[in-house]
Amino acid sequence: MLAGALFIAAAVGMRRVLHPGRGGTWGPWLIGAFGVGLVWGGVFVVDPSLGYPPGTPPGIPDQQSWHSALHTVAPVAASLAVGAACLVFAGRFAGLGQWGWAAYSVTSAVVGFALSSMAMSAQDFRLLFAGGAVTWIWASVMAARLMLPLTAPAAPIPAQAEPTSA
Repeated sequence: MLAGALFIAAAVGMRRVLHPGRGGTWGPWLIGAFGVGLVWGGVFVVDPSLGYPPGTPPGIPDQQSWHSALHTVAPVAASLAVGAACLVFAGRFAGLGQWGWAAYSVTSAVVGFALSSMAMSAQDFRLLFAGGAVTWIWASVMAARLMLPLTAPAAPIPAQAEPTSA
């Protein structure tokens, strides 16, 4: 829940830095939605299942509690929000000609989505954690990146010598 609150705060800061401008509206909103999803997942806890915590029988219980059902919405919403934010920021960086940052953003979205999707079909939640780590790191790097100047400072213009009169 603390991480979610920090991403909500980061979204406020991103909005202040980027708005108005390309990605200045949707990027911060999506990072904020990511943070809300993390808080939501912490407020509504999941039922023990799939052998976790240790001693819990393998598999998913036949019935879920209401709080576990609400918890299952959080990771999906958070993942979709941060994946979309990756693409919004990729568009921003591409528009600025910052191709490395654009590529990093697209790669993070694709890898995060692929790992999360594979986790569901393989029922291996380590892949889900790996996909989450990719996008969490991306969101953290973006917050840190936006604390720096958005463009490189211009080189100072050298002073020109005054013409001398003869």
